[in-house]
Amino acid sequence: MLYEFRDTTEYTEFPFSLPAQAMQFNGKWIEAEIPGYRTLYVSGREIISAEITDTVVGAADGSLYERRRYEPRTILVGYQLIAKSNEEFCEAFNHLNGILNAEQAHISFNDELDKYYIGTKTKLEDIPSGVNSVTGEIEIYCSDPFKYSVTEFTAKPNDSGIIKIHYEGTYPSYPAVDAVMTSDNGYVSYINEKNGATLLAGNQSEVDGEDVDNVSELLINKGFYNGPGIWILNQATLYGNMVQNGTLRIQETAKGTGVTGDNWGSGSSWHGIGLHRAVPADSTGHIGAQNFCLEWKNYFGSLSAKELGMAQFVVSYLDTGEKRPLAGIVFVKNTRASLNAIAELRVGNQIMKSIRYKCNSASKISGSKTANSKVEKNGGDFRFTIGGKIYEYSNDDLADAEGIEVDLFVAKYASRTAMVRNTLIGLKFYKYGVNGWTDLKNQFAEGQKVTFDCSSGEILIDDESTPEIGALGNDWENFKLNPGINNIACYYSDFAQEPDITLRYREVYL
Repeated sequence: MLYEFRDTTEYTEFPFSLPAQAMQFNGKWIEAEIPGYRTLYVSGREIISAEITDTVVGAADGSLYERRRYEPRTILVGYQLIAKSNEEFCEAFNHLNGILNAEQAHISFNDELDKYYIGTKTKLEDIPSGVNSVTGEIEIYCSDPFKYSVTEFTAKPNDSGIIKIHYEGTYPSYPAVDAVMTSDNGYVSYINEKNGATLLAGNQSEVDGEDVDNVSELLINKGFYNGPGIWILNQATLYGNMVQNGTLRIQETAKGTGVTGDNWGSGSSWHGIGLHRAVPADSTGHIGAQNFCLEWKNYFGSLSAKELGMAQFVVSYLDTGEKRPLAGIVFVKNTRASLNAIAELRVGNQIMKSIRYKCNSASKISGSKTANSKVEKNGGDFRFTIGGKIYEYSNDDLADAEGIEVDLFVAKYASRTAMVRNTLIGLKFYKYGVNGWTDLKNQFAEGQKVTFDCSSGEILIDDESTPEIGALGNDWENFKLNPGINNIACYYSDFAQEPDITLRYREVYL
């Protein structure tokens, strides 16, 4: 392109006004960025060249049409640049180079502000030195020859699950579809009713859950390393008439961190701190456990014979409207003559066995390295696991009794020295024999966003590419919006709530 030069002495001030074809390059009007720059003309925005592929068949007239391919577009922008001095001219030209030094820029023109092209500057010729007024051309190469609406349009499904779109572009557009899950869901799928093109992510055969028979459910899982939490203090159902008026503190031991007495309260006999928690409902909504397992870890050990202490681990039930202990183990050291202690295995109001042992740190019953203790009930059969041994008993009168509460107690005797290691560390409560329904993990969780990006043929979960969840037969090439009316049908798992679906698109023009 030839440049038209002007003598610097003929320079006159140009009042700023935006030409009709002024170019906005990546959001910047060049006229506003560079004083003295002005767009003169633009070409290459009109008709796009097309390449036709056909086949000559023998001696037949003409040829067999196969397809059409639109070729890249080149846009030429004629401009004028005038400066007051050679130095200002060079500075302005350098600034122009800087603005245009962007690849795949969004390019709009003042006479069509609602659309943009995507292009890269390929040519801006150098200017001879010694001048400060010039005209020239900027060449912009658009490998994508189409122009796009600046506005990104959105559409949502109607009550029938159909997204209706009146597409006003002149060339097909590849949309993006977002689905934000409002519940667990197995799959999402879309069908373009104009041509049958289908997209799917997930598993259409997934179910929300399944019926289960005779399984165990973990209803309570509590570690006391951070305190009692939601457990209620000093209202426990216990063996014996125990005074509950103390407070707890966190204690670190060789067996783990838990809670023990801080202020043991007061009383003329056994007094301390009780904790209780109601047994939560199982997956069917039933409250109460006819068959259960209470498993716990505690440290019950004396450093000297003068220490006295008690710990209770109890499951209680309702007996004619009154809460009573159903089964449990009571640890008690009530002698100052030795380190001897007793572990009482109890069913109802009966002591089934008393295990006498030495409650120092090496004890196999409640020392620093002993295994967890358990109380289990299966109908009228009761099983106790303590010190690595199992003890079994039966009581048919309690076969139908349901455990409704877990009760714990740590205590000292009167004003005697309390045990230094009387620590509740953690416990679990399982319900046995649940017949009901269990929730299964589904492909998509509530709150997740699943995006089909049809322009790239990509599926994303929360904006992260996740190709493995897409169906092999996804018809990305044909899932597009064509000029006119388009209907997109939306599908999801029968058990799921309707996802929040939004289709996004830009209109595309030749």
